[in-house]
Amino acid sequence: MAAEFLYRITPTRPDMLETGPTLEEMLATQAHFAFLEAARDAGVVFAAGRTLTKDESTFGIVIFRAVDEAAARQFMNADPAVEAGVMKAELFPFRVALWAARPSDEPAPPPRVEVPILDEG
Repeated sequence: MAAEFLYRITPTRPDMLETGPTLEEMLATQAHFAFLEAARDAGVVFAAGRTLTKDESTFGIVIFRAVDEAAARQFMNADPAVEAGVMKAELFPFRVALWAARPSDEPAPPPRVEVPILDEG
C-alpha cells in the first residue's frame, strides 16, 4: 500500500533567484520541472510548487506517493536538481487531509452561516 510523502527543496545558492541561475542551475531546474511533470502524469506527484520569496527563506515542496520511505527517498534523490546539487532536499512522511480541485481565479464566496432566530414570544 502506498503512503504519502512531502519533500522540501531549497536552493543551495539562494542568490540564483535574484541574480539569475548559472547554466548548470538553469539546466538542472528545467530537468527538475520535466521530472515532476512526468511523475505527475504517472500519478506519483499530487502537487509541486515554490514560495515566491527570493531570499534564504524560499523553498519548494513536492507532495507525492511512494510504497515506503526508502522508495520515497530514492524518488527525492532522483530529482535532477537534487542530483546536480542545485537543490538540497528534506523528506517528510505526510498525509493529505484535504484536497480540492485547482482553484479558479475567482475568489470563493464567504461561507454561509445559518443564524437561528430566537422567538421572543
